Amino acid sequence: MSATGSPSNSTPASRPTTPGSLPQDTETRGKLVTLLGILRNFLGVADLANVRFSLPAQLMEPIPNLEYWNYLDYPDAFVHLGDSDDEFERCLAVLKFWFTKDLKFIKGKPCKPYNSTLGEFFRCHWDVERTSTESANEKPIRISAKFTGTSIKVSPGNHNLGIFINIHNGKVDETWNLTHPAAHLGGFLTGALSITVQDKCYITCPSLKLKVILHYLDEPWLGRSKYRVEGVIFKYDPANDTIVHIRDVPEKDIKAKIDGSWVSEIYYKTPGSKEKNLIVDVKPLFPAAKFIPPEEDQLVNESRKMWQKVTDAILSKAYNQATELKKEIEEQKRNEAAERKENDIAWVPEYFIVGDEPGIPTLKPEGRTILDGMNKGDYCLLDPSIGTSSGTS
Repeated sequence: MSATGSPSNSTPASRPTTPGSLPQDTETRGKLVTLLGILRNFLGVADLANVRFSLPAQLMEPIPNLEYWNYLDYPDAFVHLGDSDDEFERCLAVLKFWFTKDLKFIKGKPCKPYNSTLGEFFRCHWDVERTSTESANEKPIRISAKFTGTSIKVSPGNHNLGIFINIHNGKVDETWNLTHPAAHLGGFLTGALSITVQDKCYITCPSLKLKVILHYLDEPWLGRSKYRVEGVIFKYDPANDTIVHIRDVPEKDIKAKIDGSWVSEIYYKTPGSKEKNLIVDVKPLFPAAKFIPPEEDQLVNESRKMWQKVTDAILSKAYNQATELKKEIEEQKRNEAAERKENDIAWVPEYFIVGDEPGIPTLKPEGRTILDGMNKGDYCLLDPSIGTSSGTS
């Protein structure tokens, strides 16, 4: 057993001109042309997420889906969510978390990670000044994707109710719900992929009767700011939550107005004040490194170990071999699913309970044990399928 984890192999890229922009080099343009040709077969398909098709390995980023999709790109904001005794200050802390949780899309390039498989899980922790923030992902974030001909629209799936944050520290006990806006991945025709957001999303805390409306604006016209976001923090009635537009919020209920660019600085102003107060400046921030258990302490169904041979082949540019290895894993999982269906066996997640509340998975004691162990530097796990521990032969 190792006492320390290893940092993620990925390193932050330099800040692109536009969020998630890719350089227009020959190799990238060639990949996009190939991808565009594949996507054209799915014009009119309501949801690409429900379609089974396997991309060639050369079009994929060598990273597992569960490792890629997380909301702790800047964990420092997360660990400070409950610091203040003031409810308005905690709301601002939640907003800081919101605008920093996906730094990978601002600082890095859009990519297609490996598809997740049932039974696969990923664990890591992030080191910050005060504490260690742990994560265990067992199931992918549910999204919906549609190809429009020139871009891909990615939106929350039917069962995706957003992010739920519980803050309880002895003095405070509250839950915040943060919903996701839709985003567009474009630039297929120009050869430079970029991400834009043009939608509304909402943050609510029923116990405090506080609500935030954020409106993302795509303004590509000359002389106007791009990637702008505006919003409002206000008091609302959870039993009669009908306000969905900023313009409909009564002035008497407004606690602050929000304005800025989600790729740089976001500010708020309180009623009657002309002073702009900074919520967060994301320009100097980059995704934090993940610390991951050493390979010898990983189970066979942990993301990195499961996909390691595919990753090695992609990094070696042995794309044909990588594609075959990827297909082998996908076919194995399809066969396992068919066998469960034939024997009428329902899939039961190992570390989460799904269904207590729709869209809100609950951590099982086994999941809590993993997180507690990682916080102590204990990465050894019992493999439930064979009854042996990781790190043993």
